[in-house]
This record gives sequence, structure tokens and C-alpha cells, in this order.
Amino acid sequence: MRVVIMGAGYAGVACAVRLARAGRGRVEVCLVNEGPAFVERIRLHQAAVGQALAALPLEALLRGTGVRLVVGRAEVPDLAARCLWVGEQCLHWDRLVLALGCATAPGPSAAVHRLEPAAVMALARALNGMAPGERVAVVGGGLCGIEAAGEIAESFPGLTVTLFSRSPLAAGWAPAAREHLLR
Repeated sequence: MRVVIMGAGYAGVACAVRLARAGRGRVEVCLVNEGPAFVERIRLHQAAVGQALAALPLEALLRGTGVRLVVGRAEVPDLAARCLWVGEQCLHWDRLVLALGCATAPGPSAAVHRLEPAAVMALARALNGMAPGERVAVVGGGLCGIEAAGEIAESFPGLTVTLFSRSPLAAGWAPAAREHLLR
């Protein structure tokens, strides 16, 4: 059986490694990603405040797993032919896994920065250029938003950081953890 996985984020890499391990040579696993490095999305808030993150080459992460890595931009899968074109290469599959993650919808202003790999360095430059007393709004009260707001407030104590969330912050957390966060 041939399995092609589109996307080498957390879900794509985990899926590829587990399938290869479980298949023990009976399953050919091919992981397709646009770039050669694994992006630690849960650490992008650190890059946003100027901390250097070590690059994690996908080749190194996958070494010894039996997973084949193809780096390049994939086209729309041809469902009838069961073929995924990556450049000039056609990857045939018996099963196709879409693990492409998500992208932030464009915001109403060019001044909006997102915790996405392509935008995080621009966010770091913007934060470094802000004067004490200026305001930063973090929209989204999930784990990434909470981490980003905390990291920005700690790294830039002169800025006023406000976290906006559509639901109560840390609503599903243990009471002690929620209390600590809200202090």
C-alpha cells in the first residue's frame, strides 16, 4: 500500500512515522512538504519576540523511519488518477492524507501580524520598533494566543498587552492553573 501525506506539521509527521512503523515495510509512506524544515508552531510566539529557534530539518527528524520525504509545492490532487503532482514528479497513492494545517484569514489591516512562519519576523521587527506605552492586541484566547500575550508582555514590559478571546480564558483548565493564568 502507498500512502502520500500532504503537510509535515505535527499531524503529518506523526501520521507518517506511525504508519511507517505500523506498516513494517508493507506500507510505503511519502511525506510531502513545501519546505525542508519542521515548523514548531507552538514556539512561534518565541520567534515573534526575537528569540532564535533552532531549525529542525525534516530529513533529520525522519531518518531511520522509512518515510520518504518530498520537498516541493504540491498541486491539487488528481483524485481520478490518484496522483499528486509535486513539480514534475507524480506521486501515486492508495491512500491520501491531508494534514495541511490551517492559515489565518487575512485581517482588516496591513498592520495585523500573525503567528505564521512567514509573518513572524515582521512581527518581531514591529514589536522591537514600538515605544513604551504603546498597545499590543492579541486576538485569540487559545493556547497560542495565551503564549503569545505572555511572551510579548514578558519580553516588552513597557508595552500594554491585551488578550481578546470570544470565550472565557482557560475555561477548561484545572482551577489552580486557571487562577495562576488570570493573575
